[in-house]
Amino acid sequence: MDDIINGAAPVATESAPAPVSTPVESPTPSMEDTMSAVWDKMNPARDDGGKFASDTPVKPEGAENAAEVKTEENNDQPLEKAPEPVKPAIEAPNSWSAEMKAKFGALPPEAQEYIAQREREAHTAITQKGEQIKAFEPIRQTLDQHREVFVKNGVTEAEGVQRLFAADRFLQERPTEAIQWLANHYGVDLRQFATGNQQHDQSQQPSSEVIQLRRELAEIKNSLTARERSEHEAQTATVAQAIEKFESENPYFKDVEDELMGLIPVIRAKESGLNHSEVLKKAYDRAVYANPDVRQRLQADQQKAAEDKRKADEAEAVRKAKQAGGINQKSVQGTSPTKGASMEDTMSAVYDRLHGNG
Repeated sequence: MDDIINGAAPVATESAPAPVSTPVESPTPSMEDTMSAVWDKMNPARDDGGKFASDTPVKPEGAENAAEVKTEENNDQPLEKAPEPVKPAIEAPNSWSAEMKAKFGALPPEAQEYIAQREREAHTAITQKGEQIKAFEPIRQTLDQHREVFVKNGVTEAEGVQRLFAADRFLQERPTEAIQWLANHYGVDLRQFATGNQQHDQSQQPSSEVIQLRRELAEIKNSLTARERSEHEAQTATVAQAIEKFESENPYFKDVEDELMGLIPVIRAKESGLNHSEVLKKAYDRAVYANPDVRQRLQADQQKAAEDKRKADEAEAVRKAKQAGGINQKSVQGTSPTKGASMEDTMSAVYDRLHGNG
């Protein structure tokens, strides 16, 4: 009965000794196997009678031999190598096109990581710049609202803001001096605010005549400013016309324009009495003379012009001589030009005959 309860196995018959198998290193159990073993240990199996079953269950006859044979068969099969863990893929930047994302996947992991890092840095920089611009927007709107103040005072926005901060610092650090300076600058008499003089003295208030004079003075200043601006514009137009006219009359103006413009202030400083055309002429001559290539071309043109003028003068003299000879033909009959004489000699002889010197 005890044997039945304990599940003792019957005595096995003698059999041939099993071949000795080479021990095989068992693979590392998985997490699932480990958890299953813990569960079995904490909840041992029970038999049909409700008692705990033996840890060494009865094996059927020949089971050990079959297990050994199966073990030997398994030893003939190579152990499969555990797959290496796959590294997570690096995604291409979202802003890239589908074509570039496909090319990104073909890059080496090191290149993908570098590009992804650079994209993150660029995105961070763009975000920071956007935040800076957004933070500056109220300041930009304020500066735009008061742009005419900067223009009126002839300062840039940066200079105007610096002056405001400097004035604020002046008022905080030396308020008495700052208020006195402001009063003097804007023509305010601080005596009217003296202690004990709560009622303004009517005699200290500017009269209507003074107010009118101040208004007229302001109008005169505005008128002078407008007239000066108009005169400046007219003077600029006159200079532009003089330059255009001078350029059309001097063929080498474009070749020496840069040098010419640099010489104009020098000539005006030395000879302030010259008009625009005279200043341009002097500057042009100096610029041409200082440029060897242009000077050589100018001299060649001058020589050609002189030669053309000489020929024209000779032709005109011959024409006049012939005309005079036709009118006074009787007085020169029987005369003939000397053979072999030059044109100048012929003209001289004709002149002498016409004037009774021959």
